[in-house]
Formats: sequence, C-alpha cells, structure tokens
Amino acid sequence: MAVVNLFKRKKKYTGADGKEKVATNFYVKCGEEGELIAVDIHYFPNPKLNDRDPSFLGRKAVLEAFATTLPDEEVNDENK
Repeated sequence: MAVVNLFKRKKKYTGADGKEKVATNFYVKCGEEGELIAVDIHYFPNPKLNDRDPSFLGRKAVLEAFATTLPDEEVNDENK
C-alpha cells in the first residue's frame, strides 16, 4: 500500500497593495521517495451567488487541518 502525505508551507509575500501577506501552499507526496506535487485549491464562482464560492474556505480549512508542515530541506528550486 502506498503512503500519501499532505504538506503545507506558509510563505510571506507583498501584495498589490504593498502590504505583507501570508500564503499557504499545499503539496502531496506519494511514497517515501516520491516527488512533491503542488495542490491548488480552486475557486468555483457561482453566478447565482454573485460569483462567490461559499465552499472555498471550507476546502482550504480541511487541507490546513490535515496537512503537516513541510520540512525546508524537501523544497527544491522548482517548488519555490
């Protein structure tokens, strides 16, 4: 049976408004020697709700809750 791990990494950046913000990146790793695969939480705009996605924050919260913080040594230049 293959092992699948979910990781998260917090990263600071400067937004368009000039303020410093924090982004959370998610990664999946399959197996012990597997590659890290970036996971994107997709936003699904709903025209009936003025293009809002009421489930977006819930999907992000689930990933935040189950993800382990990614060790810095596992990140390479491609994933930065």
